[in-house]
Amino acid sequence: MTLNIFKIYYNQIMKSILVTGSSSGIGAAICEHFSQIGWKVFGSVRNQNDGDKLTNICGENFTPLIFDVTDINAIKEAANLVESHLGKNGLDCLVNNAGINISGPMEYVESDEVRTVFEVNVMGPLNCSQSFLPMLKKSSAATIINISSMAGKIGLPCKDHIVAVNLRLKEFLNQCEENFKSIISK
Repeated sequence: MTLNIFKIYYNQIMKSILVTGSSSGIGAAICEHFSQIGWKVFGSVRNQNDGDKLTNICGENFTPLIFDVTDINAIKEAANLVESHLGKNGLDCLVNNAGINISGPMEYVESDEVRTVFEVNVMGPLNCSQSFLPMLKKSSAATIINISSMAGKIGLPCKDHIVAVNLRLKEFLNQCEENFKSIISK
């Protein structure tokens, strides 16, 4: 009984969520869960087929957004679509979940591959947070959740570049946290 009351109370506070990297895995599971408990869910996917598949799983509470977190113009188009759905209510939660990984000794990993990982895993959350922040500011209970690899804390063989990227993301997010709190509380 307590859990049901908590769900109802929680649902009244936060009613909309946007999840990046929702084609599969954690992102898809988050979309499915929040759709099932009655939230309006927006999930970013990189192609229409993944969007259709997730719509079938999540149902009518789900709206697919076709964009790559490195494509600022596509993110802005998605932000306009989300705003048209939510209007003055704003967005309650942004989950920056999109991420990629590469493996191999530093000696053999191309610098362009590492640059791509940095663009997706560090710049992606920045791009999305900046683009959706105006809608988050309209919410009375806005939250940004950033999901990243444990590689920022644990060094693994042949993962030097992932450790470096995740450390940069962690440092960046720590710096943004206080700033975001002051922006939302205004």
